[in-house]
Amino acid sequence: MEQYISNREGVLRDPSIEGLLLEKVSSETEEERDRLITLAGSVFTEHFRRLEIPLQKEFPKERFRFLSQQEFDAEFPRLEGALGMHGVDEDFVIVDQNKSEELFLTLLHEMTHDVAVKKSKFDVNGKLVSYINGYMVGKIVTDSAGKSNVKLHFDGLNEGVVEMTALRVAARYSDDFDDFGISKEDLGKALTGHQYKDATIVVSSIVSVLARETNSDELEIWKQIERGQYTGEMAWVYEVDRVFGRGSLRVLDSLIAWPKTDAEEGHNKKVLKYFQLKDADERATFQSEIY
Repeated sequence: MEQYISNREGVLRDPSIEGLLLEKVSSETEEERDRLITLAGSVFTEHFRRLEIPLQKEFPKERFRFLSQQEFDAEFPRLEGALGMHGVDEDFVIVDQNKSEELFLTLLHEMTHDVAVKKSKFDVNGKLVSYINGYMVGKIVTDSAGKSNVKLHFDGLNEGVVEMTALRVAARYSDDFDDFGISKEDLGKALTGHQYKDATIVVSSIVSVLARETNSDELEIWKQIERGQYTGEMAWVYEVDRVFGRGSLRVLDSLIAWPKTDAEEGHNKKVLKYFQLKDADERATFQSEIY
């Protein structure tokens, strides 16, 4: 007698057929991932060409590892809820999302991290003491017990710039994505529901005020910021203290990239309010509520 099993809908299936179906779905999923990796890589090549910056990275599919959200959260508890990461070994770990447009944005975000400027500093014994990835600075600090930890600076700024880059790049080339199964309408929804909202709003506010106070075009200010993460040319950062007032860079440094608690979300709201205040005296007074 042939053996049968029932699926969730209660329909009887031959196990051998079930296995073939799962294999087919797995194959189609892998093909879809490969197509999106190829698309994102092509978009970045064109993006760098427009910026007149040589792209010295490649994105072969072997560099990407896909996990479920549960698997990702278990392996990287500090990043619980995030959709991907770019590791120190220069490989990507990506949460396998159901919607192509959302997965595509995650790929663009992590690829932006990958091509950002990177520098490391070592002490006389060859021990790592600090490193830079884009606008983020990581410093190795040792506590009284001799345990080393990483203290991140400008992590929120960095994630905001990276996410804005991914969003703007996706929007610029959105007309070319239909052949890859990403409609303009679906991409628009994904752009609206993106991550790192606090950080991108803060970066947008800073761009607007810097443009107004320096009588510059917002797009030109953004181009400086965007290029800076790739080239290391970050002189614009010092304009933050000059335009917003002394101590403003410290406020920006306190922006939390991935707030997990109500207190952290409340802190980020204060940072956003700070950079939206128009009165310099008000900002100076409000600093005491932030740090």
